[in-house]
Amino acid sequence: MPSNDILSLNFNQDAECFVCGFTDGFRIFNANPLKQVQREDLDGAIGFAEMLFRCNYLALVGGGARPAFPPNKVIIWDCSLRKSVIELEMPQQVLAVRLRRDRIVVVLQCRIYVYSFSDIPVQLFEFETPENPLRLCALSTSVENSYLAFPSSSLVGSIELLDLSQKKGNPRQIKAHSHSVYVLAFNVSGTIVATASVKGTLIRLFEVAKGTMLKEFRRGSNRPKYLV
Repeated sequence: MPSNDILSLNFNQDAECFVCGFTDGFRIFNANPLKQVQREDLDGAIGFAEMLFRCNYLALVGGGARPAFPPNKVIIWDCSLRKSVIELEMPQQVLAVRLRRDRIVVVLQCRIYVYSFSDIPVQLFEFETPENPLRLCALSTSVENSYLAFPSSSLVGSIELLDLSQKKGNPRQIKAHSHSVYVLAFNVSGTIVATASVKGTLIRLFEVAKGTMLKEFRRGSNRPKYLV
């Protein structure tokens, strides 16, 4: 009998539900009360899955020893139709995907791609990053503030901040830490971005509009894994 181990787990944007990638497909769960709301058995494993609020679209990436889809492809899955409706083929293995209602962001080992979220997605931007095994990439889902943040390839400890509402892909660089960035997250409204470094002693909050630091928090030396 094949195993059905969990390969990934990600909450949706408002943390009301989450999706798990298994060796035999994926499952969607309501968070409170905890309840499975959808199960999709596939002929292979899902190494990464990303929800878009509670709408019927999911981003799936094959993974594990027997992937359901090629690991270099992003599959946009329609849960109502129970099939793939969009496929994006990338030059390398896909590490992560971020979604908002108008954008698909694909994270590779050293690059990030931004596409329109449409029936036929159009590549809008491409950015180089340092090696990114942690899949660092934050995407604001606010309607008013559509920003993307990712590690800078030109300066250690810095992040690049891009306003996705602008046609030009000219991100603003923010020097966040002396050491490499380890965690990166927006607040719900997309007005503040929080960062922590591999050293783990400082968490810094930056105003997105101006790029200025608002607050700094000191903590223990253990690395934080999440900022929420």
